[in-house]
Amino acid sequence: MIGPRGRRLRSSLTLLQMMKLVTFAAVALMCLAPVVRLAVIGAISWAWALMGEAIGIPVALALVAFPIVERGPFKDWLIRALLLCSVSIALGFSVYSLLWGRSIWATGVTRATFYFPIFLLALPVVALARKVMPSHAMAAAFSGEDVPAR
Repeated sequence: MIGPRGRRLRSSLTLLQMMKLVTFAAVALMCLAPVVRLAVIGAISWAWALMGEAIGIPVALALVAFPIVERGPFKDWLIRALLLCSVSIALGFSVYSLLWGRSIWATGVTRATFYFPIFLLALPVVALARKVMPSHAMAAAFSGEDVPAR
């Protein structure tokens, strides 16, 4: 395949790095395939399948990153970022269920039941976000200094 400058496109990845990428993709698809089949036959709804996979795939990829990715700061950051994705989605779903889950309230579950998981999920979100985001970016995100004046 010829690139924009008339040269052949060449990957700068080594064979080992490409094998690692293939392994990550295979694990993600391995997690996705059974849940999609359940949704296709109607055993679960597509909304539950999507939410379950959005939480499950980053956790599976984080587990795969332990033996595959070489030691160093990038490995730590990658695992924390993947776990932050999963926990943030779970927290978002809990908040959504608390605020707009009308069908959930028909089952007799009280709102206080959802406050506990939200509190439990908020703690790892804050802890992981502090480790994933650089401190200067975190400070800029929560300070009003970089906000443009109206």
